[in-house]
Amino acid sequence: MDTKKTYKTIKEDLTQFANKYFSEDKEIISFLYKLLDELKEDEFLDISRGKPEIWASSIILIICRLNYLLDKSKTGSLEGLNTICDFFKTNKHTVGNKASQIQNELDLNMGNEDYSREEIADSINIIQLPNGFVITIKHFKEIESMVGQLTRKNFDKKFAEYHELSERKRKEEKRKIEAEQLKYGKELQAKRLVEMDERAKLAHEEKQRKLKEKWDQEKENQPDFLDMLGLE
Repeated sequence: MDTKKTYKTIKEDLTQFANKYFSEDKEIISFLYKLLDELKEDEFLDISRGKPEIWASSIILIICRLNYLLDKSKTGSLEGLNTICDFFKTNKHTVGNKASQIQNELDLNMGNEDYSREEIADSINIIQLPNGFVITIKHFKEIESMVGQLTRKNFDKKFAEYHELSERKRKEEKRKIEAEQLKYGKELQAKRLVEMDERAKLAHEEKQRKLKEKWDQEKENQPDFLDMLGLE
């Protein structure tokens, strides 16, 4: 099978899978097609060799790995590699090996910016600050969102401002949590008082009921007053 024909078949396979499992996720679908295009041009990975469904399964597995889409606890994730292999009737061991081969050849590590969602890449990739500190890009963006763009000239001033704002935010969040805990404590106490009153009320009603039963029973066992006078 020539490369063009194989490429078309693999893309059709990817489309069928994507329509079933990623129909609402255009970004993931774009990653699948983009990786296929890169494989088509790679001189060491010849997609014309091997079964198209193995290539399709491997491409999907790689994109799922890079975007945590095999984590069942996350919304939009698959149920695992079985979902992919059952769809294409492919072998898990073969697909896993092929995917690892592709990742090694193309250097597709976790946090790859070309095939990972921005928030995932930002949470993994790091940047060194002028003061020598190393932080994630996600953290760096959080800093700039609070104090504005960082440069070597304004870094010391902006970084100090960031720490001041962060501390203020931390204290505000702590006060908010404490206020919520206090509110919850008061609500819980009020609820317990209501429950205690209800239990006391039920206990009183039960006591009255038992006293009435006792009185009624004793009344039944009392001799009739008219019989005692011999008037009947």
